Amino acid sequence: MRAEISLFAACLLWAGHAAAQQSLESEYRLAGNQTVMAFEEQRQVLQTSSAVMLNGRKEIGYGIVISNDGYVLTKASEVITAADLSVTVDRTNYTGARILVVDQTWDVALVKINHQQRDNNHGC
Repeated sequence: MRAEISLFAACLLWAGHAAAQQSLESEYRLAGNQTVMAFEEQRQVLQTSSAVMLNGRKEIGYGIVISNDGYVLTKASEVITAADLSVTVDRTNYTGARILVVDQTWDVALVKINHQQRDNNHGC
């Protein structure tokens, strides 16, 4: 029993020492400039393909932009009763969004945003 405890303690000490030896310079850490720049292209794609569904100014759900001409897929039960549906993509709010199709079985809705009806001052 004592040998098992000693072995366990030795493993803990070795693991702590190994972790201390693996410290990175600040520019290579998780929040470092190199790491942030490595993911910039993916961040931009996510920023422009993620949609926030709103009823007036209240967030009611999220969706994904599925085409450049303004089609957004979202959860139907979150948007079906919205009286004033709009969609924010990146920092642009598109007013007058329309629900085109709802599939109750899968609880999804296809929403169309009109690129002409936008409010750039919304900023989320």
